[in-house]
Amino acid sequence: MAISPPRRLIIGYAILVVLIELSVALPGNVTSTFWGTVGRLLIEALVVWRLWHRSQIAWIVAVAFAVLTLPTIILMGGPMNPALVWLSVVSLAQAALLFARPVLAFVWSCQTFAAD
Repeated sequence: MAISPPRRLIIGYAILVVLIELSVALPGNVTSTFWGTVGRLLIEALVVWRLWHRSQIAWIVAVAFAVLTLPTIILMGGPMNPALVWLSVVSLAQAALLFARPVLAFVWSCQTFAAD
């Protein structure tokens, strides 16, 4: 069974979410508590799962996660280190995947796809 193009992009978004979580876990980066990390992973997994099932609310939440990262980094006001640059680039990549035409059509269209 072939995976539709929008769902391939959603898989790409999920991979970028995992990359951000792995980069936060690297030594020298500030990490939250164990339960904070687990909670964040559960929320992100729920967003990806609902995106897979064409949820418009999940798309809005995913866009908010991706886009609001940049103002947060700017408001921190500190020097830009490689970790913050990496986070900014990956967040922009997430937003680009979410605003890709196939994903927008998949989430916001009433049509059904053959892969459903």
